[in-house]
Amino acid sequence: ADRPRHRVMTKPAVRLRNPFNFAVYTGLWLLLVLMRLALRLLGYRRCLSLLHRLSPGTAALSSEPAPRARELALRIEQAGSHWLWKRIYCPRCFERSLLLWWMLRLQHIESEIRFGARREGEKITAHAWVEQNGEVLNDTTDVNSRYQPIVYPSLIRDVH
Repeated sequence: ADRPRHRVMTKPAVRLRNPFNFAVYTGLWLLLVLMRLALRLLGYRRCLSLLHRLSPGTAALSSEPAPRARELALRIEQAGSHWLWKRIYCPRCFERSLLLWWMLRLQHIESEIRFGARREGEKITAHAWVEQNGEVLNDTTDVNSRYQPIVYPSLIRDVH
């Protein structure tokens, strides 16, 4: 889908010479690849059902703002857009958002995946992003005005 021109989060270059950074970002990139495979093989509903089963129940989730949420969003964005891996596979916004939503859930942090669409001439483009308490985590703050929301989080919560 469409890439935003201005990011809320700063995106410093990732230094992969450090073995720890290399392991973290390689792991995140591999999870993005696995997310794509799961979506392709299982489809949206069964993939969400699997992710729900692999994470804590909604009673264990906290809606408190978590500084880690934005940091995790930034790391997933960096992993997916690093030149080293981008040549092999460049994850889409939905795969990035689904991974962020699931990883936040694993840390007991409640969040919501949002979907939107917009018309660009004759073309309709779709986009996905993650919000926590109404705050956009992995896109610009104006994403709600650039895309008309089309699916709300209740669809994600209802899939078990």
